[in-house]
Amino acid sequence: MRQAVAVALLATLGASACGRGRPADPNRVDRDDAIVYLEAAAGAMVWIDGLEAGTVRQLRGGIALEPGAHRLELHQDGFHPHYQDLELAVAERRRLTIELAPVLP
Repeated sequence: MRQAVAVALLATLGASACGRGRPADPNRVDRDDAIVYLEAAAGAMVWIDGLEAGTVRQLRGGIALEPGAHRLELHQDGFHPHYQDLELAVAERRRLTIELAPVLP
């Protein structure tokens, strides 16, 4: 059964992120953060800029990123991977709904 989970991909300013995804702390969201809301299968593995960030379920609190260009990937056994390039602006809000296509036998 497909579970959909809303995930906020939080883009934050600051050198600590170094352009790589890391779990976001909801108590430390800056007003300039860009937020991308992702609805996808809860068990799908999320990759940001070529680095494994965790499953959609594990990242339901969001992923902090620096504003700018990022590559989002979703992978799940039995499904074709999904790739999407994002350009995140300061204070941007975006909603993405991703449904992975099953691999046919």
